Amino acid sequence: MLPRLGIHGCIALTLLGCGGQSSEEAAPLEPSRGNLPNLGNGGTEPSENEPDEEGDVPASQAIVWLSLATAEQGTCTSTRTFELPLGAHEAIVSDDATGDRIVDGPTDSVQCRITQVPGSNESFELDLQVSSGEVGLFRATGVVTPTIFGSSLDVELTTTSSSLQQDGCVATAKVVNSLGAVWLQALSCPALRDPSSPGVVCAGSGGVIFENCDID
Repeated sequence: MLPRLGIHGCIALTLLGCGGQSSEEAAPLEPSRGNLPNLGNGGTEPSENEPDEEGDVPASQAIVWLSLATAEQGTCTSTRTFELPLGAHEAIVSDDATGDRIVDGPTDSVQCRITQVPGSNESFELDLQVSSGEVGLFRATGVVTPTIFGSSLDVELTTTSSSLQQDGCVATAKVVNSLGAVWLQALSCPALRDPSSPGVVCAGSGGVIFENCDID
């Protein structure tokens, strides 16, 4: 069983266990590190995020990697890769999610919620959001099942230079657990579109890790 990803001490959506500070600690917040201890039990019986020894609820933290390329029959005006923080790609495709994370606080915003689907012990509804630097908003929402390859997610990306969105992206949930951790790999959005410019279509690929999420 994977341990819970926490906020004190280790690495890299957004899941694993360590590193992090509460949003009330001194700013600016440095990237935290994690190594999956928070990932927990792989997706059963959600329970509330527990306060630390001082009574503070750990701040949400995340890793996001999204690479954009020109899609078929379209023109992508933002063919580039976003890594929040730097090194996100390596952490997300790794076996242990080790790496830096961005932490919710004065500089960056990380918000995430995991809701167990009623009547299911394996499916979870996700709402994952990050704002950092030139990325005004990365958001992924949908229902995922860790035991099934290819869960459907709606994704939107707003940056200082573009706004893209697609319903029905596909990702594989490597970890979703009761300790507030989510690890999504192989995220694929073949037709991210700019609502204001129909000819702008980008193909996106990547993944995310989120930790210390709210649990319903």
